Amino acid sequence: MAPTDLVLLTILLMLILMVIGMPIGFAMALVGIVGLWVVSGPTVATGLLSYYPFDFASGYTFTVVPMFILMGQLAFEAGFTRELFTCARAWLGRLPGGLVLGTLAGSAAFAACSGSSLATAAAMGKIGIPEMRRYGYGKQIAAGSVAAGGTLGILIPPSIFLVLYGIMTGTSIGKLLMAGIIPGVLTAAMFMISVVIRSLKNPDIAPPIRTITWSQRFSSIKHIWGIGAIATIVLGAIYTGVCTPTEAGAIGVLGVTLLGIFTKRLNAKAFKGALFDTAYSSATIFAIAVGAMLMVPLFTVTKASQFVLQSIMGLDLPPISVILCLGMAFIILGMFIDALSLMLITLPVIFPTVAALGFDPIWFGVIMVKFVELALITPPVGMNLYIIKGIAPDFSMGDIFGGVIWFVVTDICTLTLLIFFPQMSLLLPSLMR
Repeated sequence: MAPTDLVLLTILLMLILMVIGMPIGFAMALVGIVGLWVVSGPTVATGLLSYYPFDFASGYTFTVVPMFILMGQLAFEAGFTRELFTCARAWLGRLPGGLVLGTLAGSAAFAACSGSSLATAAAMGKIGIPEMRRYGYGKQIAAGSVAAGGTLGILIPPSIFLVLYGIMTGTSIGKLLMAGIIPGVLTAAMFMISVVIRSLKNPDIAPPIRTITWSQRFSSIKHIWGIGAIATIVLGAIYTGVCTPTEAGAIGVLGVTLLGIFTKRLNAKAFKGALFDTAYSSATIFAIAVGAMLMVPLFTVTKASQFVLQSIMGLDLPPISVILCLGMAFIILGMFIDALSLMLITLPVIFPTVAALGFDPIWFGVIMVKFVELALITPPVGMNLYIIKGIAPDFSMGDIFGGVIWFVVTDICTLTLLIFFPQMSLLLPSLMR
């Protein structure tokens, strides 16, 4: 059997194991080790298994993942999520589609504390969907806005996906996090513009709120200054080079904890819940990352990456066409594989190709996260869509799928801008110390 045929067979086996219910990280680890056993023998496979998982997962750079997750969980447990939504609602509610705009703005703000798409979608959905339904907003636009707003959590720093990309590719995590700011803001702005256009065309689906006063607007600001200051300090510390991303994450955790205690919103029970959720989320991410990395030696031994590179080079396509083809492949694969696994499975194969084509690894990190972002809201397996179903069980999957399509189209337009204007992603990293 040719090495490339073996790789395809192991990937097929992995998909079968995932379909029958095996956790994704374990499925990847199993096929990686079994494939390496077949190609290189039991000594190499067992030797790799004896040290590599611990050696990889115990790296210092990995500590940034639980730090950012814990910061977001503490902010959620302390109730700062609701205040972010309330402030956004107060300032944007009178505009066409005001509550949707407030949900998207609140999602962007919470993303700056969370770094997780699923956490952002869940947190804002629990607050935003009941509020939108109370004011007569349609099910589709309510569901679609929360699902799309959640995707901001993996782009606006601190982004867990950008951190993992940096670990997997050896790219500067600090520069990657800074690279996500402008694309993240652009994504949120594009979503908002599309909502305003839809609301002006059909005011019944998202009517503005006419009862908001200026005193309510200014009053809402005083409740978010603390969490806003913490997010600014964390990003500022990374941007100026004063702290590593891990140290900045630790500062963020300490800041949110002290703010929660000072405002009497964070008790022992809430703190324990945040720690438990962080441990669970971190363990899940680590398992998937370790499983993906155990497939890398198989790709190396079988020269799968070189095969992909030679095949693409043989097509003699312009480099930008290769990126567009990768985007189409990600959108299709995202219908069947969860976003994190999709990124970690494909990175070892496609990153050498992208690097050989001369693309900036930081720019491609943003583009790849945008690909993954689309996977999160692409029916029928976009994970954010099922988060919405869990929050709003009275919504049919038809409502959710129908509501998110407009945002998928908008996100494709944003992605196109970022592909053809790379400086949007590279400006801030180029100015870092």
